[in-house]
Amino acid sequence: MMFGFIGSEQEWRQIRSFAKTSRVVQFSKLYLDQDSDTGLDLAKTASECEAIGAVRVQHFEEFLSNSELQAVVVGGNLADRPERLRLLTQQGKHCLSLHPVASNCIVYHELAMTAADTRSVLMPWFPLRRHPAWIEFLSLCRPLDLGPLQYIRVERSGRLANGQLLVLKDYAEAVDLATCLTGEISEVNATGDPSTGRLVVHHRAAAGVDCEVRLVHAMPADGWRIHVEGTTGRVDLAIDEDTGRAVLKLGESNQAREFVCGPDELVAALFGEFVRAIALSPHAPTWSDAVRAAELADCCQYSLGRRRAVDVYQEKRNEVASFKGRMTSIGCGLIWLTLFLLIVVAAGKGLHVPGIDWVAIATAVIWLVFLAVQSLRWILPGNRGDERTSLPGSITNHK
Repeated sequence: MMFGFIGSEQEWRQIRSFAKTSRVVQFSKLYLDQDSDTGLDLAKTASECEAIGAVRVQHFEEFLSNSELQAVVVGGNLADRPERLRLLTQQGKHCLSLHPVASNCIVYHELAMTAADTRSVLMPWFPLRRHPAWIEFLSLCRPLDLGPLQYIRVERSGRLANGQLLVLKDYAEAVDLATCLTGEISEVNATGDPSTGRLVVHHRAAAGVDCEVRLVHAMPADGWRIHVEGTTGRVDLAIDEDTGRAVLKLGESNQAREFVCGPDELVAALFGEFVRAIALSPHAPTWSDAVRAAELADCCQYSLGRRRAVDVYQEKRNEVASFKGRMTSIGCGLIWLTLFLLIVVAAGKGLHVPGIDWVAIATAVIWLVFLAVQSLRWILPGNRGDERTSLPGSITNHK
């Protein structure tokens, strides 16, 4: 399968070992952002490209015009990612996108609709979801083993981002793991200071489970610590991000199971899921997971700004919801325009301004057109279902 890569030098380093050894995925084109060339050994990069049969290109447009290119790994400048993904999905390319994609969840919704139209597969870069320790951990967090879940804590410390990126990237990755256990979140209450790399977010799940996410920028890196309590037991998981070593402990027992899955193995596992997604087989993570994490990241930022708990509104991602939102905005604008024009017409009548009646007629015509457009929802009915579960390759099981 022919792949392309778009991103920075640091992002390419995350997957170049996999690119050299993989027999299923072959990288044919490599595009590095211009601002990522600082300190880049061009001769070494050229030799790496030659070793894997790839060509380093200078223009992003070459990815759009290549019909042999089936899928693209998209990273690089955060400001450019939404437009790159939009253009690629419009061309029917499958995209594995590094996280985050954008600074708000609206972009995630729009990309999902574009991908659904062209039958392209979108998948987020959540590699920890493919760690064998996490998969085993999920299998243990069942009511049959622990009873109904009551409390979940996800802690992450290490080389985390500061500022807004701490919420968009690190919090989103952490809450993605949490929602695999809690289901939909109904309330978010965030405290801390992202500018210093510290964030604590309390969640209330729709099922009544309390969930806490703690992020601390610290050196040296520590990794993940996940704790789950049920009515009849508990289970703990610790993962070292640098080595991939994980320790899984069930209940009060001193016995612990160890797993080792290095960074290259995680990347290989994630690409394996991406290939399954392209084949329209059940896979995880899905783009629905990315959308949900982005929605919660938006709520987290709002909670930090308001310094209070906020309710989570699970917006449907489909054309009907988008149409309603646009029509609502246009309708509000028309109301203000009509009030202004009424004043203009009244003043024009009093001053005997010629042709002022045409302003009133034009206003009436605008409203008739607006109401006619509104009726298209009933004249041309579409799929009113929630696109969360109808995207290509999406599944409801988050394991």
